Amino acid sequence: MPIDPVCKMLVNIGKEKASYKGRGYFFCSSECKKKFMETPEAFAK
Repeated sequence: MPIDPVCKMLVNIGKEKASYKGRGYFFCSSECKKKFMETPEAFAK
């Protein structure tokens, strides 16, 4: 299972996803996705 890069929770692969620099990320909620999209460099590895 992937880990939400914002809150570090295990998440199911679902509708809350984003791509940054060619890598896919999954989120537990739209709020975590929004935080990631505002400053992806702070959360992306």
